[in-house]
Amino acid sequence: MIRIKPIVITASSMILISIIGNVGQYIAGTSPFQFEDMDQSYTYATEDIDRLHIQADVGSIQIRPHDDDEILVALEGSQMRMQRNHVELQHRLNDATLEVVMDREPRVQLFSIFPERHTLNVYVPDVDLELVTVSTSVANIEAQNVSSQAWRFYSDVGSIQGTNLNSQIEAETEVGAIHLDMEELVDDVTVRSSVGSITVAVKELPDLIQSHVQTTVGVVNTDAITHIEPSGDAPKLDLQTEVGSITVVND
Repeated sequence: MIRIKPIVITASSMILISIIGNVGQYIAGTSPFQFEDMDQSYTYATEDIDRLHIQADVGSIQIRPHDDDEILVALEGSQMRMQRNHVELQHRLNDATLEVVMDREPRVQLFSIFPERHTLNVYVPDVDLELVTVSTSVANIEAQNVSSQAWRFYSDVGSIQGTNLNSQIEAETEVGAIHLDMEELVDDVTVRSSVGSITVAVKELPDLIQSHVQTTVGVVNTDAITHIEPSGDAPKLDLQTEVGSITVVND
């Protein structure tokens, strides 16, 4: 007959010793569960670059200006020591296009009380790019106060926030809200979402506009542009979502 009590006592003792050992390692800073900073960064001369292509699996992407003369790409955040090198920043310059990929190694995460957090920051000086393309699987995208003749955003799951981009914009999410704050509408803006609200705030609206606004399930508020005359030569504002509200604000 198997005696259960000694087995339970032995197993409990081993678990307790393991917990005490891991706590001791954590306090000493040597535990594989200890968090450490991520710091990968690269700089590029702007005269060699006309286009940016940025791709990430998870995390968040932020594109913003800075005062330096070079483009700075930095992967920042924290991760457990046992997950070191699971997230890698890949980059290459090809035919005036800087391609940046934040690649995460597929794995099964066995234990983590606090999730890892990482952000791909792209800092751009005062230059006028031809095109910026950003695509993600599960990540939020934020771009602000950077000059490009055209923007292309795509996210499977995640929000898109654009501030003072003021040029041609295409933005699409499968699941996620899209919010654009613009000084003026001077070029075509096309926004698509399967599930997510769409908000476009424009401080200075044009005298003429082409508008197409459609949602299957949701509320539409486009009072800000109802008085503007339609014209085939005017900037196009095309906003469509399957499930979600659509708002156009003159603010």
